[in-house]
Amino acid sequence: MTAALPLLSALGRAAVKYAEHGWYVFPLVPRQKEPLVAKGFLSATNDLEQVRAWWIRNPNANIGLWPGQSGLVVLDLDGPDGVAAAQRLGVLSEPTLECSTGRAEGGRHLYFKRPTFTVSNCELAPKLDVRGDAGYVVLPPSVHPTGRAYAWAGRVEDIKELTAEATAAIYSRQLGSLSGSADTQAKARDIVFEDALDEGGRNNALTRYAGRLLAKQVPEDEVLVVVSAINVAKCKPPLPQDEVNTLVASISRKENSKNVRLVTNETTPPAIPSPRELALEQIEGARAMLTRDVSQAPRWAWYDVDKLTGPMLPGDLIVVGALMGNGKSTLLMSQMDAFAAAKKSTLYIPLEIDAKVCRLRWAAWKLGLEVKHAIRQDWSRLPEGAQEAIDGVLEEQERGSYIHFARPKRMTFSTLIDWCRWSVEEAGASTVMLDHFHRLDFGSGAQFRIEVTEAARRLKDLARELNVVMIAAAQLNRASSDPIDQYCPPQLGRLKESGGIGEEADVVLMLSRRLKRDLPNHWTQDLRLGRLSEVDLAEPSTMVVTCRKHRLDDSALNCSAYLNVRNGKLENRSKWSGAA
Repeated sequence: MTAALPLLSALGRAAVKYAEHGWYVFPLVPRQKEPLVAKGFLSATNDLEQVRAWWIRNPNANIGLWPGQSGLVVLDLDGPDGVAAAQRLGVLSEPTLECSTGRAEGGRHLYFKRPTFTVSNCELAPKLDVRGDAGYVVLPPSVHPTGRAYAWAGRVEDIKELTAEATAAIYSRQLGSLSGSADTQAKARDIVFEDALDEGGRNNALTRYAGRLLAKQVPEDEVLVVVSAINVAKCKPPLPQDEVNTLVASISRKENSKNVRLVTNETTPPAIPSPRELALEQIEGARAMLTRDVSQAPRWAWYDVDKLTGPMLPGDLIVVGALMGNGKSTLLMSQMDAFAAAKKSTLYIPLEIDAKVCRLRWAAWKLGLEVKHAIRQDWSRLPEGAQEAIDGVLEEQERGSYIHFARPKRMTFSTLIDWCRWSVEEAGASTVMLDHFHRLDFGSGAQFRIEVTEAARRLKDLARELNVVMIAAAQLNRASSDPIDQYCPPQLGRLKESGGIGEEADVVLMLSRRLKRDLPNHWTQDLRLGRLSEVDLAEPSTMVVTCRKHRLDDSALNCSAYLNVRNGKLENRSKWSGAA
């Protein structure tokens, strides 16, 4: 990295140095103050590769700083009036890091350590402004529109705490500014919000709130201050402000990408970068993969399956295939319940049964009851108190709302996209479970096979765009008349229209039963002659999970894990040592 720094301009090298110090920076229009990147200061980062890439593409870009996210607050003094106001607050009594801005009338930026409360843009006095969590400033050696360069006076080590007078003045101003403009207040009132949020639900609730405000076209800086105010008022305890900043910035980037089409029919091809820009872009992406946090990536609920496939990575498309009756629904229900227990927000898209039936089935499944008796209200077939027990589990689903069932049974791909985006923006979902892929509405035209293949590609693109794990159950081609077929792990080619979904999937798991080990000689002949039944062949209460594709790990191919099936639930055969 050090050897590559000379490739950067003086501005680029300075930006990298700031990022190395942990400051959040982003590029501005050369000799101006307007952002060069979408979402402005919310795009700021201290990721060195991203910063280098920005200034390689724009070597003369000015440097913007997001003070609040960098642990700073900046006082902007404009001329003699600003200096006089700063003196009254005592902020000039002891030197701190200072920057001259290049204004003809002598502008100054004074840097201080950020207080513990949210700091929005506000005016403390005429010609004395504050920049913190909801704004940005320009850093040296950027060039002011006057042609003068911004310049430092002092060192980073000189940055002081705000005086008590300045802290009190800024805090009092926040009380009036944190509600946003009148238009923002009106839009915010339209959104119903919970009374109080405990530690387990703060992130999801604030994510939903920010997403709704952004969807209403509320400016990003106002969304930040409003969500910050909600955090302080409703969250018990409040999230640290830097986490709120990161949350709003992340949702803002996702909102910005909503109008980007996954598949385009435009005839004008995108501009191709230079060879060097192309390489730098790809290397930047490769390095980002090495530094992303996958410690909280979803895991399979069973030790042997998790050991076989590894964690589910954001952007993965995982396909689960099985013949009818070989446990596809059992596996999905068990894994969904594990996600709920691990508090991982998940969208479940049931395309074979109604969502309300799914919730009843899940409740009955947890209690080891047959849901058909509950739906028919045949309580005599169930243990005493079954109705009250099921209702109790439904109440638990309401309190811990980590699983979200999509509403429509008939779904086009465009509707699927809408639901997936909703789950990420409103519920903070990290996983989508589609049951099942071949029940999507592909249309009834003559190009059905092409439509299915294209939908598989778009499903993978959607997982990447939303940065979620996509688990899709899939149909297999019709079973053969040979009863042994139920006991043979299906090959990849058994997937219905496998040319699309099999190629796009990152991992393909096939489910099957297991033959008993102590079958008599000539058992195949006895089976065909009717001397043995299929029940006689199966190892009881056993599911076989076979990996038929793994894009990252060839050693997993054609290997199997074995699970116990008990009361409709899957259990480990080996001791579990991981997390769901």
